[in-house]
Amino acid sequence: MSNTNLKTVWLTILTLLLSVGATANQAATNNKAVTKNDAEKILKNHVKSLNAIKKAKLRKKIQNTKTVSETKSIGGTQKVVRIIEEQTGKYYVCQESARSGITESGFDGKQTWTRTATASGYSSSKLRMNAPDSLNLSKYKTNGQKYERLKNEIIDGKEYIVIKTDIKSKTGMISPHKYYLFPNTYYLKRIISSVSGKTANVYTLGDYRKIDGIPYSFSNDSKTPRFSAHVKTLSVKHNVKINPSIFELNKKSSKLAKSCK
Repeated sequence: MSNTNLKTVWLTILTLLLSVGATANQAATNNKAVTKNDAEKILKNHVKSLNAIKKAKLRKKIQNTKTVSETKSIGGTQKVVRIIEEQTGKYYVCQESARSGITESGFDGKQTWTRTATASGYSSSKLRMNAPDSLNLSKYKTNGQKYERLKNEIIDGKEYIVIKTDIKSKTGMISPHKYYLFPNTYYLKRIISSVSGKTANVYTLGDYRKIDGIPYSFSNDSKTPRFSAHVKTLSVKHNVKINPSIFELNKKSSKLAKSCK
């Protein structure tokens, strides 16, 4: 799979991962009195706004989630259809563009695979549909990260709460991450990560909508020094009828999809 395709898959993953929950009515913490305990208070409010317990109960009733999105980048426009089996983590992704044609990929529960017009096979690395816990604010109690509250910042004329943590990679590199939250709802607005003092990635979320009581971010922008894209979610559906074999790579009988739908 090309680097552009991999980035697009990650963007669709991010759309699912960073969807946030029902509105909370707490007021913003006073920006002039930042204390060591402020970070934990903000994170608690963030988790409350996600309605995590209710969300977990709803997900138990959901067998699968199908998301259709459109990605616009320097490489053109790409349609992405993603289906994930909620209980097993199996997934199927179909990407379609005028420039690159169709690429299918998936995870059968054990291995990831890719299929194009010219080749198909299993991947040596496993592409995660769930990002590491270290990136997930809602798991702040168990992910081993230490958070601190910074002073509020202004983005596009609006004030946001800012939480910071340093994430250590497998190679030992430290990457500071700043999370920007809406002050009245504690929804996630933006994530900015840095490497060696320079901004590496900027993710911006918006247009939150509830589907069967579970909220999703329908607008996501991603910017890096070499790549930028806008992902617009077109639809989200739960419990769609699918053939279970869609998650598997069958070299003998499977053919590349004629279109992503």
